[in-house]
Amino acid sequence: MRRSGRASALSRTHRGRDRSRGSVRPLVLCLGAAVVCAALAGCGRSGSPPELTSWPVAAAPQFPHGLGTDFASLATGSRDEVTLLGRPDPVRVSGHVTALCRVPVLDYDLPTDAPLRFGFLIFHEQGVRYAGSYLRDGPVEAEGGALAVDGVLPPVRAATPVWPDEGDTGEVVALITGGEVPPRAPAEGEAEAPPWVTGAEVQFAWLRGDALVVGSPEALAGASPWALRAGKFAGEEDNLLVGVYTQAPFDQVTRRRPWIYRVVVGDDGLPRLDPRWRGTSFARPFRDATFGDFTGAGQGEIAALEIAEDGGRTLTAYRFEGFGLEGLAASVELPAVGDRLEAAHWVGGRADELVVRTTGGRFLFFGLNAAAGELREVLALDGPSAILGWTITSASGGEPGEIVCVLPNGEVWRTDSEQARGASR
Repeated sequence: MRRSGRASALSRTHRGRDRSRGSVRPLVLCLGAAVVCAALAGCGRSGSPPELTSWPVAAAPQFPHGLGTDFASLATGSRDEVTLLGRPDPVRVSGHVTALCRVPVLDYDLPTDAPLRFGFLIFHEQGVRYAGSYLRDGPVEAEGGALAVDGVLPPVRAATPVWPDEGDTGEVVALITGGEVPPRAPAEGEAEAPPWVTGAEVQFAWLRGDALVVGSPEALAGASPWALRAGKFAGEEDNLLVGVYTQAPFDQVTRRRPWIYRVVVGDDGLPRLDPRWRGTSFARPFRDATFGDFTGAGQGEIAALEIAEDGGRTLTAYRFEGFGLEGLAASVELPAVGDRLEAAHWVGGRADELVVRTTGGRFLFFGLNAAAGELREVLALDGPSAILGWTITSASGGEPGEIVCVLPNGEVWRTDSEQARGASR
């Protein structure tokens, strides 16, 4: 089921809010953020909280028709609580939170004159809970309780919304489930240390009434998934990048590899993965990758955060050509950055930029110069040096994009694209 305006709804923020540059505010103000579905390293209780690989943060459109977004994060005081939707009190669940995912929820239990409801899925050790909002005379919180689970739901490590064109389900999310953490040292026959989770699986889940229905694990030819990214690629909307840790037919060494699938609907009306490009590698070993419109042509490309020969990091953008990927441009070697890559629209024009964060807290934006065959730095923005997690949203519909960082004390630091461009002049 596809609804118009979904993508734009994620990138617009409430009008009239104060946007003092680099401001720090309590987390409960819940300002606009981009979609980030992060996970915890462990899910079983052993008397201590599971180790964090990245701080779970997410954003969901608060109102229909793109009138705003809401921010959610794992609470800093408890692994069983999530702070979201501007509420003075966190939402408590019955186990350690393992992943957050935004999802537009169908109006199965709202009055016929009410708009659709939008919100978050909170995955935790004991199951899953929904919390969200809708718009009547004003914004109304529509927090739900625990969702019934139809099927087998292993521990959820990461989640992202996906949108098959048709089907007999409610809104669909792709999940990485099960597996083991933390990573171990490389074993014989492995080119690099394993990613943060190994032995996991990919499953689809969808909302049906007041239940979350969980599908069977997808067939990944024995590969171990560790990352998910959904987006438009080569002119088609329904793509899912699955980062896998496996061997390849012409490379019998185990390493991270990028596999691209289309999310299609089978004869049974349910979502499934259809292989599009199961690559041996990018031009170099990589640590993260994402879809984006880097040319501005509206077709959708892919870019990777890759490892240079000296162990540093570099960026490369690719497009789909024939039966594989063709390099569009590479960046110069980057300063010390975290192993996370995002795409956002901040600087202007039609194209998206690639965004990385340095270990010192600076956000670097790179744009594609197709004529020169280069990814050039187009914006640099100072941010806080110590954070738990960060996320970014694109400028859209006259509203600026924003960066939101969760600080160790539970407050939020944020700035937006208008302030950043003004400061850089």
